[in-house]
Amino acid sequence: MAILSLIIPCYNESKRIDLMMNGLLDFDTKFNQAYEIIIVDDGSKDDSVKKIESELNGTFSILKNKTQLISQQNTGKGGALKHGIEAASGDFILTLDADMSALPSDILDWQKLNKNVLKSNEIFIGNRTDKNSKITALPFRRISGTIFNFFVKIFTSLELDDTQCGFKLYRSEIAKNVFSDLKTYGWAHDVEVLYKADLQGIKINEMPLTWKNVDDSHVNVFTDSFKMFWEVLKISIIIRFTETFISPFKK
Repeated sequence: MAILSLIIPCYNESKRIDLMMNGLLDFDTKFNQAYEIIIVDDGSKDDSVKKIESELNGTFSILKNKTQLISQQNTGKGGALKHGIEAASGDFILTLDADMSALPSDILDWQKLNKNVLKSNEIFIGNRTDKNSKITALPFRRISGTIFNFFVKIFTSLELDDTQCGFKLYRSEIAKNVFSDLKTYGWAHDVEVLYKADLQGIKINEMPLTWKNVDDSHVNVFTDSFKMFWEVLKISIIIRFTETFISPFKK
Protein backbone atom coordinates (compact mmCIF):
# COMPACT_ATOMS: atom_id res chain seq x y z
CA MET A 1 0.00 0.00 0.00
CA ALA A 2 1.30 3.43 -0.96
CA ILE A 3 2.45 5.83 1.76
CA LEU A 4 1.52 9.51 1.47
CA SER A 5 3.83 12.24 2.78
CA LEU A 6 2.21 15.57 3.70
CA ILE A 7 4.73 18.43 3.42
CA ILE A 8 3.76 21.68 5.13
CA PRO A 9 6.01 24.77 5.06
CA CYS A 10 5.56 26.99 8.09
CA TYR A 11 6.67 30.57 8.67
CA ASN A 12 5.33 32.73 11.50
CA GLU A 13 2.10 30.72 11.67
CA SER A 14 1.53 30.98 15.42
CA LYS A 15 -1.94 32.49 14.99
CA ARG A 16 -2.96 29.70 12.64
CA ILE A 17 -1.45 26.60 14.22
CA ASP A 18 -4.89 25.56 15.49
CA LEU A 19 -6.21 25.66 11.90
CA MET A 20 -3.35 23.45 10.76
CA MET A 21 -3.69 20.92 13.58
CA ASN A 22 -7.47 20.65 13.21
CA GLY A 23 -7.09 20.16 9.46
CA LEU A 24 -4.58 17.37 10.05
CA LEU A 25 -6.79 15.73 12.67
CA ASP A 26 -9.72 15.82 10.24
CA PHE A 27 -7.48 14.14 7.66
CA ASP A 28 -6.42 11.46 10.16
CA THR A 29 -10.04 10.48 10.81
CA LYS A 30 -10.89 10.20 7.09
CA PHE A 31 -7.77 8.82 5.39
CA ASN A 32 -7.46 5.05 5.78
CA GLN A 33 -4.01 4.61 4.23
CA ALA A 34 -0.51 5.02 5.67
CA TYR A 35 0.81 8.56 5.81
CA GLU A 36 3.37 10.84 7.46
CA ILE A 37 3.40 14.55 8.21
CA ILE A 38 6.50 16.70 7.73
CA ILE A 39 6.24 20.28 8.97
CA VAL A 40 9.18 22.49 7.97
CA ASP A 41 9.56 25.64 10.03
CA ASP A 42 11.30 28.18 7.82
CA GLY A 43 13.03 30.18 10.54
CA SER A 44 9.89 31.54 12.19
CA LYS A 45 10.41 34.56 14.43
CA ASP A 46 7.30 33.90 16.50
CA ASP A 47 6.53 30.89 18.72
CA SER A 48 5.28 28.63 15.91
CA VAL A 49 7.64 25.77 16.76
CA LYS A 50 6.88 25.90 20.46
CA LYS A 51 3.15 25.95 19.79
CA ILE A 52 3.33 23.00 17.37
CA GLU A 53 5.31 20.97 19.89
CA SER A 54 2.83 21.87 22.63
CA GLU A 55 -0.14 20.81 20.51
CA LEU A 56 1.51 17.50 19.56
CA ASN A 57 2.20 16.78 23.22
CA GLY A 58 -1.31 17.77 24.22
CA THR A 59 -4.62 17.99 22.37
CA PHE A 60 -3.28 16.50 19.13
CA SER A 61 -1.03 13.79 20.59
CA ILE A 62 -2.67 11.25 18.27
CA LEU A 63 -0.66 12.88 15.44
CA LYS A 64 2.68 12.95 17.25
CA ASN A 65 4.09 9.62 16.09
CA LYS A 66 3.22 10.47 12.48
CA THR A 67 4.71 13.97 12.56
CA GLN A 68 8.27 15.13 11.91
CA LEU A 69 9.06 18.76 12.73
CA ILE A 70 12.06 20.23 10.91
CA SER A 71 13.54 23.64 11.71
CA GLN A 72 15.78 25.55 9.31
CA GLN A 73 17.06 29.04 8.67
CA ASN A 74 14.72 31.19 6.61
CA THR A 75 15.01 30.49 2.89
CA GLY A 76 11.50 31.01 1.55
CA LYS A 77 8.58 28.68 0.86
CA GLY A 78 10.35 26.86 -1.96
CA GLY A 79 13.36 26.14 0.23
CA ALA A 80 11.16 24.82 3.03
CA LEU A 81 9.33 22.49 0.63
CA LYS A 82 12.64 21.30 -0.83
CA HIS A 83 13.89 20.38 2.66
CA GLY A 84 10.67 18.57 3.51
CA ILE A 85 10.61 16.65 0.24
CA GLU A 86 14.20 15.53 0.77
CA ALA A 87 13.18 14.12 4.17
CA ALA A 88 10.02 12.42 2.91
CA SER A 89 9.87 8.62 2.88
CA GLY A 90 6.45 8.23 1.25
CA ASP A 91 5.63 6.96 -2.23
CA PHE A 92 3.60 10.10 -2.93
CA ILE A 93 4.01 13.67 -1.72
CA LEU A 94 1.22 16.17 -1.07
CA THR A 95 2.31 19.76 -0.49
CA LEU A 96 -0.12 22.11 1.21
CA ASP A 97 -0.26 25.38 3.11
CA ALA A 98 -0.11 25.68 6.89
CA ASP A 99 -3.27 27.80 7.00
CA MET A 100 -5.25 24.86 5.53
CA SER A 101 -6.77 27.02 2.79
CA ALA A 102 -7.28 23.64 1.15
CA LEU A 103 -7.71 20.75 3.57
CA PRO A 104 -5.59 17.61 3.12
CA SER A 105 -8.81 15.57 3.13
CA ASP A 106 -9.52 17.08 -0.32
CA ILE A 107 -7.26 14.32 -1.63
CA LEU A 108 -10.20 11.97 -1.01
CA ASP A 109 -12.32 14.01 -3.44
CA TRP A 110 -9.52 13.76 -5.99
CA GLN A 111 -9.51 9.99 -5.57
CA LYS A 112 -13.21 9.91 -6.35
CA LEU A 113 -12.69 11.99 -9.49
CA ASN A 114 -9.53 10.18 -10.61
CA LYS A 115 -8.70 6.83 -9.05
CA ASN A 116 -5.12 7.08 -10.32
CA VAL A 117 -4.05 10.04 -8.17
CA LEU A 118 -2.18 7.73 -5.79
CA LYS A 119 -0.90 5.43 -8.54
CA SER A 120 0.12 7.65 -11.41
CA ASN A 121 3.44 9.10 -12.60
CA GLU A 122 1.60 12.32 -13.37
CA ILE A 123 1.38 15.47 -11.23
CA PHE A 124 -1.96 16.67 -9.86
CA ILE A 125 -2.39 20.30 -8.81
CA GLY A 126 -5.27 22.29 -7.38
CA ASN A 127 -6.94 24.72 -9.75
CA ARG A 128 -8.90 27.47 -8.03
CA THR A 129 -10.31 28.67 -11.36
CA ASP A 130 -11.92 25.32 -12.17
CA LYS A 131 -15.69 25.63 -12.56
CA ASN A 132 -16.15 22.82 -10.02
CA SER A 133 -13.93 24.43 -7.37
CA LYS A 134 -15.56 25.99 -4.33
CA ILE A 135 -13.65 29.17 -3.60
CA THR A 136 -13.90 31.76 -0.86
CA ALA A 137 -11.41 34.50 -1.72
CA LEU A 138 -11.19 38.25 -2.18
CA PRO A 139 -11.87 39.34 -5.80
CA PHE A 140 -8.58 41.23 -6.19
CA ARG A 141 -6.66 38.07 -5.27
CA ARG A 142 -8.42 36.19 -8.05
CA ILE A 143 -7.62 38.98 -10.52
CA SER A 144 -3.94 39.11 -9.54
CA GLY A 145 -3.70 35.32 -9.89
CA THR A 146 -5.22 35.46 -13.37
CA ILE A 147 -2.76 38.16 -14.45
CA PHE A 148 0.20 36.25 -13.01
CA ASN A 149 -0.72 33.03 -14.83
CA PHE A 150 -1.13 35.02 -18.04
CA PHE A 151 2.57 35.91 -17.84
CA VAL A 152 3.47 32.33 -16.91
CA LYS A 153 1.92 31.16 -20.19
CA ILE A 154 3.87 33.82 -22.11
CA PHE A 155 7.28 33.05 -20.62
CA THR A 156 7.02 29.25 -20.28
CA SER A 157 5.51 26.27 -22.05
CA LEU A 158 2.99 25.79 -19.25
CA GLU A 159 -0.68 25.94 -20.22
CA LEU A 160 -2.00 25.88 -16.65
CA ASP A 161 -4.60 28.17 -15.11
CA ASP A 162 -3.33 28.09 -11.52
CA THR A 163 0.35 27.36 -10.94
CA GLN A 164 0.38 29.05 -7.52
CA CYS A 165 -2.06 26.87 -5.59
CA GLY A 166 -0.02 25.23 -2.83
CA PHE A 167 -2.04 22.00 -2.98
CA LYS A 168 -0.01 19.68 -5.25
CA LEU A 169 0.41 15.90 -5.45
CA TYR A 170 3.53 14.24 -6.85
CA ARG A 171 4.95 10.76 -7.04
CA SER A 172 7.94 10.92 -4.68
CA GLU A 173 10.67 10.43 -7.28
CA ILE A 174 9.19 13.18 -9.45
CA ALA A 175 9.04 15.64 -6.53
CA LYS A 176 12.59 14.85 -5.44
CA ASN A 177 13.78 15.30 -9.02
CA VAL A 178 12.14 18.66 -9.82
CA PHE A 179 13.05 20.12 -6.40
CA SER A 180 16.62 18.75 -6.33
CA ASP A 181 18.39 21.73 -7.95
CA LEU A 182 15.79 24.37 -7.13
CA LYS A 183 16.91 27.85 -8.17
CA THR A 184 13.90 29.81 -6.89
CA TYR A 185 13.26 29.58 -3.15
CA GLY A 186 10.55 32.23 -3.04
CA TRP A 187 6.86 32.27 -3.97
CA ALA A 188 7.49 31.59 -7.68
CA HIS A 189 9.14 28.22 -7.06
CA ASP A 190 5.91 26.57 -8.26
CA VAL A 191 6.53 27.81 -11.78
CA GLU A 192 10.08 26.45 -11.78
CA VAL A 193 9.19 22.92 -10.64
CA LEU A 194 6.17 22.66 -12.95
CA TYR A 195 8.09 24.08 -15.90
CA LYS A 196 10.89 21.53 -15.39
CA ALA A 197 8.36 18.72 -15.12
CA ASP A 198 6.62 19.88 -18.30
CA LEU A 199 9.91 19.97 -20.23
CA GLN A 200 10.59 16.42 -19.04
CA GLY A 201 7.29 15.28 -20.54
CA ILE A 202 5.52 14.74 -17.22
CA LYS A 203 1.78 15.30 -17.51
CA ILE A 204 0.29 17.88 -15.14
CA ASN A 205 -3.39 17.57 -14.28
CA GLU A 206 -5.41 20.44 -12.80
CA MET A 207 -8.06 19.40 -10.29
CA PRO A 208 -10.96 21.21 -8.59
CA LEU A 209 -10.81 21.78 -4.86
CA THR A 210 -12.39 23.64 -1.98
CA TRP A 211 -10.38 26.75 -1.07
CA LYS A 212 -10.96 29.26 1.69
CA ASN A 213 -8.78 32.33 1.82
CA VAL A 214 -7.49 32.82 5.37
CA ASP A 215 -6.93 36.32 6.78
CA ASP A 216 -3.42 37.49 7.68
CA SER A 217 -1.85 36.05 4.52
CA HIS A 218 1.92 36.38 4.14
CA VAL A 219 1.48 37.32 0.48
CA ASN A 220 1.30 40.99 -0.47
CA VAL A 221 -0.74 40.88 -3.67
CA PHE A 222 0.90 43.95 -5.22
CA THR A 223 4.58 43.81 -4.20
CA ASP A 224 4.87 40.01 -4.30
CA SER A 225 3.12 39.80 -7.68
CA PHE A 226 5.74 42.19 -9.09
CA LYS A 227 8.54 40.08 -7.60
CA MET A 228 7.02 36.89 -8.96
CA PHE A 229 6.75 38.43 -12.43
CA TRP A 230 10.51 38.99 -12.52
CA GLU A 231 11.18 35.58 -11.00
CA VAL A 232 9.11 33.91 -13.74
CA LEU A 233 11.11 35.78 -16.39
CA LYS A 234 14.36 34.71 -14.72
CA ILE A 235 13.17 31.10 -14.39
CA SER A 236 12.23 30.88 -18.07
CA ILE A 237 15.68 32.11 -19.15
CA ILE A 238 17.63 29.85 -16.76
CA ILE A 239 15.66 26.69 -17.50
CA ARG A 240 15.64 27.19 -21.27
CA PHE A 241 19.41 27.73 -21.19
CA THR A 242 19.93 24.67 -18.98
CA GLU A 243 17.73 22.39 -21.09
CA THR A 244 19.32 23.61 -24.34
CA PHE A 245 23.02 23.81 -23.49
CA ILE A 246 23.71 21.90 -20.26
CA SER A 247 21.33 18.95 -19.90
CA PRO A 248 22.24 17.37 -23.30
CA PHE A 249 25.90 17.17 -22.23
CA LYS A 250 24.97 15.65 -18.86
CA LYS A 251 22.98 12.96 -20.65
